[in-house]
Amino acid sequence: MLMNVQEYLRLHPFDTLIGSLQRLMDYSVGEWKEAYDICVNLQLGLPIEVKWMTFQGPDMEEPETQLVATGMPRSLIETICGKTLSIADGIGVSDEQVCALLLREVVSLRHEDCVSTARTEYYISKAKRCWRIIAELQQVDTATPQLTDEDLAYLYQASHINRYIRRSHTKDRTRRMDYLKDLICRYDADFDYEPYDHIVLSLRTSSEHPLLMEEMQALQEIAAFLQDRVAEDVAVLWNTAEDDRLGEEAELYMVFSGKKKKTKSHKCIIGLESILTSPADRE
Repeated sequence: MLMNVQEYLRLHPFDTLIGSLQRLMDYSVGEWKEAYDICVNLQLGLPIEVKWMTFQGPDMEEPETQLVATGMPRSLIETICGKTLSIADGIGVSDEQVCALLLREVVSLRHEDCVSTARTEYYISKAKRCWRIIAELQQVDTATPQLTDEDLAYLYQASHINRYIRRSHTKDRTRRMDYLKDLICRYDADFDYEPYDHIVLSLRTSSEHPLLMEEMQALQEIAAFLQDRVAEDVAVLWNTAEDDRLGEEAELYMVFSGKKKKTKSHKCIIGLESILTSPADRE
């Protein structure tokens, strides 16, 4: 039976894929979890259909007939999720490995923006990079602890700064903080925090769906979890801010900095091309 990538991923709960994902590439489990939830919750466009349509604008003397495509994918991730799977017999990989290969493409796409930003920032001064990060962390619109210039001045002395963004994918505001807490405290429990000597958390929610008191408690629990995994003298700072693009979801903007360089290796197994085709490829 033919199915698209999204339908195939929905047949395999995320927790059954963790082993294959960790063997595939060295991203954090939290990053894989977000990619999985994006794929299974994505609203795909209508099937692509090409047909003749006739138009006549106000300045046209006669009607004009053109071929028009409808239901085109709106993003590269949607293109991947909407493609049809064609898994050859005897390919020698498990269902979990197939899912891992599919998710690798999505995680890689999500990292492209970060890589592009890093390349752009390479050409500006370190002071300007730090100023940008500090400005982002000080975009506070709610009555929570303020992060002052003095609080964040250490960034100018850091040898490296890593930024991570974790966003809930629940479509349910009552579960959004549980989702973020799960990402950090469960799926990323083995994340290596040793190279960092400062951590800043900035939790963003929309003004229409502001942070509740019990959700503030969840943020404090995340901060306490991180504090337990670093040295006693490492500062974990946090605040909250508003971002009306989030709707009912919540986003955790995290800045890790330190003076020890963290290295990251990537390993991969077989290529994706042998198992993923689009309907056009199959004709």
